[in-house]
Amino acid sequence: MRALSSISHCIELSSGRAVSCQSSDDIHWFLVQQLAHIASEYPDSLPPDWPGLTIIEELTRPAAGLFIWAKTLIKFVHLGEPQEQLAQIHERDVGHGDMTVLYMQILDTSFKHPNPNFASWFCAVAGTIIVAKTPFSCGDFIHLLAVEPLSMSDTVLMGLWSVMDSGNIL
Repeated sequence: MRALSSISHCIELSSGRAVSCQSSDDIHWFLVQQLAHIASEYPDSLPPDWPGLTIIEELTRPAAGLFIWAKTLIKFVHLGEPQEQLAQIHERDVGHGDMTVLYMQILDTSFKHPNPNFASWFCAVAGTIIVAKTPFSCGDFIHLLAVEPLSMSDTVLMGLWSVMDSGNIL
């Protein structure tokens, strides 16, 4: 660590209630760009400036300077019908930079009323993700866990997609 101290620079990134205006502006710009991209995929049903600057400003505040919060939101909106997905987050209190609250909201939305078989499969997949030291593909889960039906793993992984790092950049 000392070997790099003469050439390294400390950059403090404020988040939470101490978020800087620059971080908030950057997240606002990110949300504008990403939501415009999503709107462009629905040219007949969403206006180019969807969902509007007021809602984007309202989404910028709870991000509290955390790009992971904004990226997770975008992944979630992209996962389903955009207006409905965005409403699920926008209409609820998702905390101020609180990833746990955002993740809980996404999981509650993604896995409504699971039956016992699905809950068991979800626990197996989530447990494997938690203890794994390397990322798994869907095929890896199917082979490792050998649970039927095979489509169940796709269902679980699709529901978790917005809260997992898939290695893909937006």
